Amino acid sequence: MTAVGFYLRVVVGTAVAYCFYLTRGFGSLGETFVMSLCAVLAGHGVALGARKLAGPTPTTKTLAAIAVVVTALSGAAVFVALDHAWPRAPLRYVRVDEVMAAPDRFVGSEIKLHGYLEIGSMRMRGAGDERTFTLVEHKQSIAVRMSGPVPDTLRDRAEVVARGTLRREGGSLVLVASEVMAKCPSTYNTADGPKPAAQFR
Repeated sequence: MTAVGFYLRVVVGTAVAYCFYLTRGFGSLGETFVMSLCAVLAGHGVALGARKLAGPTPTTKTLAAIAVVVTALSGAAVFVALDHAWPRAPLRYVRVDEVMAAPDRFVGSEIKLHGYLEIGSMRMRGAGDERTFTLVEHKQSIAVRMSGPVPDTLRDRAEVVARGTLRREGGSLVLVASEVMAKCPSTYNTADGPKPAAQFR
């Protein structure tokens, strides 16, 4: 059991330390000390638990089974930490008309959607802070739904980039947004030439 116990301490301690590093990195001296202490304690705890589970006279088969299970669990923990820490590909930035040209390519994906807030489309839903509005670009439109605070610049005709997941709801496309950025233009182009945006607000 001594050799197996040493193996379990090394495997579990290394897994804990590596998971800490992947999710937090090597921070201050205090954090590094806490990480090392947690790794050592975890390794000792698993080794003592395995010894108790194996009984006073463990067989080779029992020890091997315990080692395999602990190794698998440690590997799974490291895999989850790697998945959490691995850099994600940047979100795709697309215009409303691009999405509408091939919507099936984007349904179910998280995107950054660019468009302009359609005049009069802003609506509050229910008693909460959920709101809907429509983004338009090149005569195409997509509805956006979002809960939570929005920037003060989110108003009619604003240039908007909404981050969220594109879904189909009742046959229509809806972007369920988690973040919205809006920029109000300083001028609008009209038949009589550029006009200050303040005239249209």
